[in-house]
Amino acid sequence: MANVIIDFCKEYENLPLNTQFLLKFKLDGTYKWIGGTMHVVSLTCSNRSVTLSTKIVMVEDAWAFKTFIQSKSAGPATLEISVDGIVKKKVLFKFHENKDVFNKAKNDLLVSELKYVAPEVNKEPRIAEYSGNYCMAASERGLSELLGDITHFYAVERTTHKRKNKVSFSGKSAVDRGKYFQKKGFTSAYHAFNGYRVNNVNKDLIYNASDDNDAKVQYGIVKYDIIEFNATGKSALTKIFEDDLRNKELGFHIYYFTVTDGFHTLVLIINKFSDPCNPTYEIWDQHGLSSSHGPMTDIAEGIRRQTSWTFANSCLNRYIKKKTQHIDSTTTFLWKIKQK
Repeated sequence: MANVIIDFCKEYENLPLNTQFLLKFKLDGTYKWIGGTMHVVSLTCSNRSVTLSTKIVMVEDAWAFKTFIQSKSAGPATLEISVDGIVKKKVLFKFHENKDVFNKAKNDLLVSELKYVAPEVNKEPRIAEYSGNYCMAASERGLSELLGDITHFYAVERTTHKRKNKVSFSGKSAVDRGKYFQKKGFTSAYHAFNGYRVNNVNKDLIYNASDDNDAKVQYGIVKYDIIEFNATGKSALTKIFEDDLRNKELGFHIYYFTVTDGFHTLVLIINKFSDPCNPTYEIWDQHGLSSSHGPMTDIAEGIRRQTSWTFANSCLNRYIKKKTQHIDSTTTFLWKIKQK
């Protein structure tokens, strides 16, 4: 009697509401060109809120079959698959509606705003709205669109470039704004991470430069290597995200974060929706999608690179201002964003 083989990864066990996901299965055995046996496969679910696009199918050994699954209510659901009237496989799913997991439509709003801002920041000359360092403003404009909130987040009208509110960054850092979001209930997790070490040889190439131009050259050489992980840093940073996403439904996870103790502000997007078995990450700033993006397995390295170039930039600034008796903090602060 043919057994059922699951052809999807463990990530599919936790699913969002009101969203179809394709589940793939197949019968084991060897397909016979002549004389194969046709089996009746039926799929049923214990939860009445769950709908299946396929409930019965005729297949031979080694054939694949599939169904879309969707639920309108949160809770567990057991999918039973029977072959010729005998239950061969039971698969447990959990449907969730966590406020810190966003659907594709919400994520598209965030990305659309970041994409709109980038060319305005990158062009010369800039109009007044985009003059100066715009990293905090860009991040908040994206979050404002994501959350549909123009009260607590910096927000600007497109085309007219007029501000939608009176949110001000005067006297405030990204760390201050992150704490404000946390206080107002827009975050589900907060992390302060400093599992780095400074490569002093590379740092001194900037601090001991012969002049400003030489310091800028040295910055370009060492900017991605001046900060390294300490012995446990990479695994510890990776674990932060593993813990934050554990047992959460498939979707998008958004972080407002700042590197080098507030030197630069960015948005981190983790995509566990498009290809759940191979999640990806992207880091955005006012200039658009950064060089730090790719498989989620590389997320710690992506954040280290952002920390490294910003720390190198802070060293360059200290050299130019003749304040090289100190260095800046390397701490990374992250706030996981949620809908209130």
